[in-house]
Amino acid sequence: MVLFPKTKRVYCTKCKSHQIHKVSLAKKSKESGKAQGRRRYDRKQKGHGGQTKPKLKKKIKQTKKLQVKLTCSKCRKNRINKISRTKRLEISSEKKTKSVTQW
Repeated sequence: MVLFPKTKRVYCTKCKSHQIHKVSLAKKSKESGKAQGRRRYDRKQKGHGGQTKPKLKKKIKQTKKLQVKLTCSKCRKNRINKISRTKRLEISSEKKTKSVTQW
């Protein structure tokens, strides 16, 4: 699990200076129906003959490479920042620390 702050001070290309950016998890965009691969697949699936390409039965990767959307608080420009592979990303306001117990 990766802890990420709600706001982060990073460089804004539009403002040309460091600004406070609001952090949110980037969602997957809608798939285009006009992409070459989609058109090819639809044409192959047409007519009789059932499923032409093999369906993926087994999940190969356990984790995904997550993307974070940064929105500038001053000019509202968005940019996407990639993060390494993690199972879960938590965006929190306060920084969590591990509590140390003494025996």
